[in-house]
Amino acid sequence: MASSKSHSLQPLLSELEDFRSQWLHDLQANKDDSTSVAKQTSGSSATASTPLDTKQDNEEFDIDVAQNPSVVLEPAPIEDVESSSDEEDHAGPAFGASLFEYESQKKGKRELVSALDHFEEAIKKEAHGNLSDSLSLYRKAFRMDSAVDKTYRQKHFPSKPKTEGHKLASQIQKDSDETPTVPLSMDELLTSFSSLQIEPAPPMIEGTPPPPCPIASVPYEILYAILEHVAAHDIGDFARLAQVCKRMAFIVASEERIWRAACLSSRFGYSSMYYAFHRTVRGTLATELASSSAFAQQQHEAHVDARRLARTEKVCAALLPQKPYSGSWHRLFRWRPRLRFNGCYISRVNYLRDGQTGPDQKTVWTPVHVVTYFRYLRFLRDGTVLSLLTTEEPAVVVPVLASARGREEADVPGAHPLLAYLLRGRWRMADPLAKEPLRRFSDGGDEEASPFEVDGDIVVETEGIMPKYTYLMQLALRSSGKVAVNNKINWTGFWSYNGDTERWSEFPLKNEKPFIFSRVKAFGFGELQ
Repeated sequence: MASSKSHSLQPLLSELEDFRSQWLHDLQANKDDSTSVAKQTSGSSATASTPLDTKQDNEEFDIDVAQNPSVVLEPAPIEDVESSSDEEDHAGPAFGASLFEYESQKKGKRELVSALDHFEEAIKKEAHGNLSDSLSLYRKAFRMDSAVDKTYRQKHFPSKPKTEGHKLASQIQKDSDETPTVPLSMDELLTSFSSLQIEPAPPMIEGTPPPPCPIASVPYEILYAILEHVAAHDIGDFARLAQVCKRMAFIVASEERIWRAACLSSRFGYSSMYYAFHRTVRGTLATELASSSAFAQQQHEAHVDARRLARTEKVCAALLPQKPYSGSWHRLFRWRPRLRFNGCYISRVNYLRDGQTGPDQKTVWTPVHVVTYFRYLRFLRDGTVLSLLTTEEPAVVVPVLASARGREEADVPGAHPLLAYLLRGRWRMADPLAKEPLRRFSDGGDEEASPFEVDGDIVVETEGIMPKYTYLMQLALRSSGKVAVNNKINWTGFWSYNGDTERWSEFPLKNEKPFIFSRVKAFGFGELQ
């Protein structure tokens, strides 16, 4: 029996001896190659090449170990230990393994005592693909110490020492180099632009002459005169000049002469404001001028425009020193109330109204109706106004207001049905320099108790839904925010006058909402098309 076992193990032992001999031969050949390379190199190159070759030997050694783990487990002969002593002195971690794994291979299987030992062994098992044992070791490690992962990182991946002194010194140097940045005020920023010039655009291709810039060579006296006409014609185009360059931004923000021209212009300024009724409620001129020739009416309009311009200059000059204008025509144009003619004012009203159940319905609840309607006001430059109350949305009504002149157009074939409810009227602004300031309307009989009209108040008189009625609206121009200025009209009062009984009746303003301005490009500058 023993002889049969020895005969069966003899081939295995011979193969093992052949493998060991080949392995030692390969190690000796690699060692001779690394020694010859080290002799040929000199200085730092020889020093740098030795770890590289040693690393290659270690990698080959570890690959053999990974392929034949039985070789490592069996004790090696004495000659093997002597021949591999040099490699053991310089040997590093195994290929694909960490430092502690190599130490465990070098020292043999160690006893797992602490949580860190279990954690390191779990990582080793995981690296070799033994996930079941690795998971078990992880659990034991975390049961022993819940922060064992942090301990492992501190041992194998220690953080760099903090150089508090160096960092503090560098921070002090950085703080001393940086100067505190304080944001400039608007006046200081504009002052920094005052010395700048209008610079032409750079050339589109480097080395070629720049494109011409004629406006850069225009004298400033002529440039200011041109910009005065631009501001009077379209204040939006003048304001957009500030986006061209810093010099233009300085001119737009600080040149008071140009803003004075904008305030006195008849297109966007206050010369288009009426401080007294210029038309009748039906929108026509006075009776003595209605039958006059067209030339006489034109002469009258020119005379009215001249008087209105003189009145506007007087009013603006009186209001300019007051707050919040403080002598600035720019602030006067921005903050003083004025009507806009390039759009319409829209008021959207929503309120709830209790309904009533039908006689054939037996329910315990009462229906509630949501009522929605719109009020439209379009002010015209000739002193007239168009008023409309309807449930139609602005998308339907605004095109009708672009060319409508009154209810008389409702009888024209093909006319829009909304024209039957369109009311014509007139408007005026409160005169802040009136010799006898007017009081706001009051139907209570005690007119002395009503407050005086102030700058920004609007009085609107329109036709009634029936010929015997006349409607009177007391409104006030306000702002809806810091950016949007003079774009809202608030209600002050609303009355109806019955011409047959000569009595006034007040409409409740419980559900009424303010008017908000909406610009309409089709309206142009406020003239009927």
